[in-house]
Amino acid sequence: MIKISLTFVALIICANASANTQCEILKNKSEKEQAYLDKSKNIFEVVSKGRLYFNNAPSNECKVKSLFLVPGDKVIGYSEYNGFTSVAYFKENGDSVDGWLETSQLKNTGLSNGPSGEEQMVFNMLPEIIAKNKLTSLPNKCLKFNLNDKDEKYYTTVVSRANGKECINNDVLPFTILVKRNTLEVYSNQGHASDEFRSLEPASSK
Repeated sequence: MIKISLTFVALIICANASANTQCEILKNKSEKEQAYLDKSKNIFEVVSKGRLYFNNAPSNECKVKSLFLVPGDKVIGYSEYNGFTSVAYFKENGDSVDGWLETSQLKNTGLSNGPSGEEQMVFNMLPEIIAKNKLTSLPNKCLKFNLNDKDEKYYTTVVSRANGKECINNDVLPFTILVKRNTLEVYSNQGHASDEFRSLEPASSK
């Protein structure tokens, strides 16, 4: 019984080692032969019926069982190979997950991940808005900005605290900054209830 068990374990180890080797070979091959996607239309939406697992190479034999997306999640696509798309998924805290997803389970939204001119302007204005209105005493290196442009009227940015001992103080974070499209009027809920916004002094770059 013991000999049979040991033999079975050895077979599993050999099979896993072989699979890892094949995935590494496929990964290296894809890096040379992959077809790069049009950057002007590189935002994809997950349309699978359930969980869509990441793969560390373009094959379902290389699945990462601990990493998956759900329908409606958005990813940035970079290249295609063997029926798979190399993508990056960005979490709310800014961290990214990279890997290969089945192309058939993705829908091209026709959008680009590059910011519009106004969106980039808004992002550049944020540090000055925070300093001019004294929204926090923390330095810029201690702040994380998560800008969302899905609202039709406002650019919505959640300002949160970065990690680090130098970023610990009594300031209340996170808070939200709203910048109205076109007029660039600025509002924030800092120091108020989460749904109560007050008008702020805009950045001079406006």
